[in-house]
Amino acid sequence: MPPWVAVLMRGSSNLAQAKGLFGFLFSTESAWQIGQYDCALMTLLPNIPKPEWIPILGGVNVTQIDNQAVYDAYLENADYFASWGAPAGETIPDP
Repeated sequence: MPPWVAVLMRGSSNLAQAKGLFGFLFSTESAWQIGQYDCALMTLLPNIPKPEWIPILGGVNVTQIDNQAVYDAYLENADYFASWGAPAGETIPDP
């Protein structure tokens, strides 16, 4: 299961819209709807019904992530990531 994260960035230019998105994502009805898709989200919200095939959170092994190492790797490869979605024929930098 890949982790899904919603983050509210300090200094956001669209703070009211971001708060509205968070309100939607964390409402009971929305969390239930998102959990019904083929790639369902495992919510941390209590008492949200889920499909039977989604395990309970306590039954999942969690990997520890070094956030600084992830950020450093991102910075080292920023040019490569920036090239994603570039029009065909453009040179893609080596990762």
